[in-house]
Amino acid sequence: KKGNHFAQYQYALLLLDGAVGKPDADGAFQLLSIAARGGDDAASALIARMHVQGLGGKQNIAKGMGILARLEKEKFPDAYYQLGLIYQSDAGGMRDQAKAADYFRRGAELDQRQAAEALAVMLHAGDGVAKNLPEAVRYYRQAIKSGYPRAMNNLAAMTESGEGTPADVAQAMALYRRAAQM
Repeated sequence: KKGNHFAQYQYALLLLDGAVGKPDADGAFQLLSIAARGGDDAASALIARMHVQGLGGKQNIAKGMGILARLEKEKFPDAYYQLGLIYQSDAGGMRDQAKAADYFRRGAELDQRQAAEALAVMLHAGDGVAKNLPEAVRYYRQAIKSGYPRAMNNLAAMTESGEGTPADVAQAMALYRRAAQM
């Protein structure tokens, strides 16, 4: 029940993704619970989303949203990302793309790289928000500053085709290369 909370969180992510075998939400939930009890707010934020989605146990929307409300009050960046994911999906019947974009934007303002990338994807596609390619490029660049390979890949594709930024195949290749090496 003790251990390194960061390692527990990372191990739980691998279990959720099914990195070795099939995804194990129950095992991930148990590890995240230990890390959260140890004070790991990232684990708490992920547990909250799991409660809302009913992963790793019985769905408990009120409990999950309560945890996220506490973390949001503390301005914990991952809370905004998790709230964005909840509203972007149909978790608990709460699908609202405008709210998702708002939460992703608020997370991005706190330098949460996944929130910045998620908002960039929405702006790039015009999914739930007005399509805005220059803003998508800006948020992809923000996510890249913290070394987020998926953002690099997406910006490389935009740079290659000249979407929202001047076309530059050499720059696109450099971004693809960096992303591939991460």
